[in-house]
Amino acid sequence: MSNALPRPAHASSDAMGLGPSPSRASQHSSFSSTLPSSSREREAGWNEADDEGPEAEHQPRLLETLQDVPKPFLDKARGIVEQLRGREGEKATLDANSAYLLCFQLLKLAGLEAEIPRLVVFGQQSMGKTTLLDYIMGGPIGYSSTDTGTRQPVVILLRPSESADSVQCWLGGEEIEVKELQARMKEIMSSQGERISSQELEVELAVPNGVHAVFVDLPGVKDDSKAGATQTRSVVRTYVQNNPNDLYILVKKASDDPANWPWSLREFILSAPPKGLGLTPRQTVVVGTRAKEFLVNEKNDIRTQSQLLERVLKRAVKDSSGAPLPLFLLELFSLSIEEKDALDFAAKRAAMNRQMDEGGRTVRQLLETAFEPGPNPQLSRKLTEFFSPSRFKKELNHKFQSLLSEQMGILERRLVRKRLETQKRISDLEDQLALQSPQSCRECIKLYLRELMQVVTELVTGNYTIIRLPHNGDEFLKTFGGNLRDNLEDGHELACDLFPEHYDRGFLTKIIKEAEEVFRRQDLEESLAPVTGPDGRVVMQPGHIVRYTLSKDDTNMFGLVQSVGPPRATEDSAESQGAAASDASALSSKEATVTFYFRSGQAQGEQSQFKTVDKQRLAVLLPLQT
Repeated sequence: MSNALPRPAHASSDAMGLGPSPSRASQHSSFSSTLPSSSREREAGWNEADDEGPEAEHQPRLLETLQDVPKPFLDKARGIVEQLRGREGEKATLDANSAYLLCFQLLKLAGLEAEIPRLVVFGQQSMGKTTLLDYIMGGPIGYSSTDTGTRQPVVILLRPSESADSVQCWLGGEEIEVKELQARMKEIMSSQGERISSQELEVELAVPNGVHAVFVDLPGVKDDSKAGATQTRSVVRTYVQNNPNDLYILVKKASDDPANWPWSLREFILSAPPKGLGLTPRQTVVVGTRAKEFLVNEKNDIRTQSQLLERVLKRAVKDSSGAPLPLFLLELFSLSIEEKDALDFAAKRAAMNRQMDEGGRTVRQLLETAFEPGPNPQLSRKLTEFFSPSRFKKELNHKFQSLLSEQMGILERRLVRKRLETQKRISDLEDQLALQSPQSCRECIKLYLRELMQVVTELVTGNYTIIRLPHNGDEFLKTFGGNLRDNLEDGHELACDLFPEHYDRGFLTKIIKEAEEVFRRQDLEESLAPVTGPDGRVVMQPGHIVRYTLSKDDTNMFGLVQSVGPPRATEDSAESQGAAASDASALSSKEATVTFYFRSGQAQGEQSQFKTVDKQRLAVLLPLQT
């Protein structure tokens, strides 16, 4: 998601650039029909906490705890996603500023609007919060009344208008005329009496040459009564705690010195949570209004710009760690009743810009003429930046872009984790649903038997994988395997290291010699051992020395076996041994051909006789094993 939001450029002088330059077209303005209002959400039963009454605190949802979204909201979410993906036919490419507001509305459908940074204005009552917000938005909207003020958080959704000179307005999802907005807002605020509500009121505005942005105007912090101070501070503290990703503008009077604030107000704004707001320079800008009045009063006490700079720095607000928050002292506008009642938004904006330019010129003249410049020109330049509206907008834009970029990256990673968790949860639910079907048991049994047969087949054929190695078995044994001698040598080295005094270093050599002798005797015995048959008798083979007993005179003849008749073949092996039987067809299974050697009295040398005899009358002579 963060990759889809390129770094925007600065906006025109009519509105603060919280995104790219304002869009002149209305290709993406149709998304307003898909954006649910707070009232429609309550009618749909989405926010159950609203049943507790208007004073129920709005607790933002966390992405990690989100379980489901109502189906009507899913349909609206799909429409917003299609716009984010740019599937708008031949319409222009979606710019980052429009994407910001679409992302905000998309997350708001699931109650996750706190994940997207917004610009929030807060401060004491009657300090010009709404006027400053009008200047940032690019024109005086006039939604607030001076006699009632803001008594609940007002969320302003700003976007470019299709018209070049008129403003379109929606209050709580209902389209109304702009001239009715202040009266309707006054009616809503007055209906609450003296109570301060934490429930957000949504106002959607389509302004000519406006930007896509979300602003929040918090109720002014009261000090006129203990009850009012407790209520307003509770609402502001709750909002800041529930929306830690927003950019906050603290509005105060330029001449106010935080050191002279009441202790309770100092603790509320400057201390760390839970007693204070715990705001930091990373997400906070302080604006002091009525800068001309401040300079007029200061020129009667001091003479030089260096002294004025010291006075300005004393007006800075510090966070809980003592670091000063960015400070700007501005001279805002104040329209007359006739100018406020004018229906021409372009005329009201022109009047606002004219008064801002006049106020800026007056402030610059006071800085240049009423106070003596110092020897260092950098001091004058630094002092001028505190009173520069353009420098204020640039600082505001830079901080907002940094917060937005950082939060988008974090949100993207959290959404990826949430998607994986959701996919796993859906898979588990589908498995549980499958188990409840009538045929599930039979299908599971069939699958189990099929897998069992596969395992048995692999076991019988020797293809079953007991352990899956990164390489085949030969490479594993070649790398990590070893024989008995290797193990003995490794153990010998380990024993020498662990027990150098008690271990006999010649033990391995002694063991190896004895083992070689044992193996040699075993090999000799195996080589000399005769081959025995199933009945335990020695199987006669060619080359054996045999003794032949003559039956007539009970004498013996000794000879060497040349060939032995084949054993009696069974029916099963008759065909396989047919070739061997044909070669020894002259011999039966009970006969053997033996060459006998003897010495007679008549013959001068040794004689031999080749004859076929009965194997039963032959005895194999074996060497004596020692």
